[in-house]
Amino acid sequence: MNKRTLRKHYLAERKKLSDEQIAQASRAICRQFFARFPPDALRNLHCFLPIHQQKEVDTKLIIGHIHRFHPEVTVVIPKVNGDHLENYVWNSRLELASTPGGIPEPVAGDGFPTERIASVLVPLVIFDQRGHRVGYGKGYYDRFLAECRPGTVKIGLSVFEPVAAIPEPDEWDVRLNYCVTPRKVWVFPAPA
Repeated sequence: MNKRTLRKHYLAERKKLSDEQIAQASRAICRQFFARFPPDALRNLHCFLPIHQQKEVDTKLIIGHIHRFHPEVTVVIPKVNGDHLENYVWNSRLELASTPGGIPEPVAGDGFPTERIASVLVPLVIFDQRGHRVGYGKGYYDRFLAECRPGTVKIGLSVFEPVAAIPEPDEWDVRLNYCVTPRKVWVFPAPA
């Protein structure tokens, strides 16, 4: 299967999941996430907000936990601006609006420089055992991750376990360091 076929297949599989199955998977991913990544190591975390129509992992569980128990951690969320993502500091009073595609984004707020981000929670459709991912095909996160400073930790979140290999990753594809699923945290060593 090529990337387009993988994307189509796994989006269809995800849409078959009930809201309760997504909620259960999201809770399991949240538990796995905090078991592997102590909040004091998560300074300046970029976190996508879930597109509910796409049955994405509910990252608000992770954001809520950090906000309640670890207010020293800065969580930033994205907003699309042209072909790029901007970062805004999350707080409970932040006003959000949905784009025509159902993406929740901040209306306004305090911006945050990309070069200060230490970790990124990356949305995806499916990933492979080498840390490559298939996203939605627009390239927003590949461009964003390329703008992040070297050493930024890239963490995917997936309701599915990986495929063996995504065929022919593009030269601009940025590999994950980790991917959290309901069952485990996958670790991807740096390429040799």
